[in-house]
Amino acid sequence: MKHNTHWSSPSKSIFAGLLSLRSALASGENAELIRMWNEECQHPIQKKDDPKAVDFRAYKFGIGFQSTYNKIMADTSSPWNQHLTLNYVSVFGTEEAMRKYYETGVLTKDNVCSMGRNHLVKVDDLISYYQKLPAKCLWEHGRATQLYAQYRDPATRDKQFFYDFFTKEVGNEWQVCKFNHKLWVVNILDKNEPKVTPLALRILNVLIEPLCFLMKYTPRKDVLNMKEYRNVTYRVGDITNGFSVQFQIPKKFGFK
Repeated sequence: MKHNTHWSSPSKSIFAGLLSLRSALASGENAELIRMWNEECQHPIQKKDDPKAVDFRAYKFGIGFQSTYNKIMADTSSPWNQHLTLNYVSVFGTEEAMRKYYETGVLTKDNVCSMGRNHLVKVDDLISYYQKLPAKCLWEHGRATQLYAQYRDPATRDKQFFYDFFTKEVGNEWQVCKFNHKLWVVNILDKNEPKVTPLALRILNVLIEPLCFLMKYTPRKDVLNMKEYRNVTYRVGDITNGFSVQFQIPKKFGFK
């Protein structure tokens, strides 16, 4: 079933989802609140693609040439690209296998079938996968040995190997955030589907108003850092046989 989630971005909080739902209903839309994966929504939560938030999944194979581990380590012009080259390898596999690996980290034979969609896998994951195959898989075990010598053996850091170098996929500078759970989002229904009655909307408003008040006076996100708290401890008895209660009181509150 195709959903129409253009009304708002998804939210991790059901309270924020209810506020978006109320807004849609008050505007005359026929809507419902559902749960969806962030990347499946029309306006997913995104993050700025900066060096501290770069994801290897945003890169593809660019070029390969011979070099040594130590030569690549000596080139500090692009630490992130250096990290990719020394920790990832280019493979070809099915679209489904690539998506599964990018979402779960599970590597299968369909990731390394020498044809299909090009993608990156961690060198350590590939070595481990090949080593766990039956002893009759001689080529795969030999490949694991070669990968270990190329990427992980300190004794071969000056030996020539063929290394993969990667380039960023063409696209905008924002990346869709990945969550381990579905988010709350408003789904706009067709006009001929049953609509929320005015009474139901009034009940929803009554339920949401207290939530709006609580959300307004919750601490800002930055007070979640421990340095923003003042610890107050009450103790009864001595250290060995007594007990204590500790309260963490935010030093400042803010309005959302």
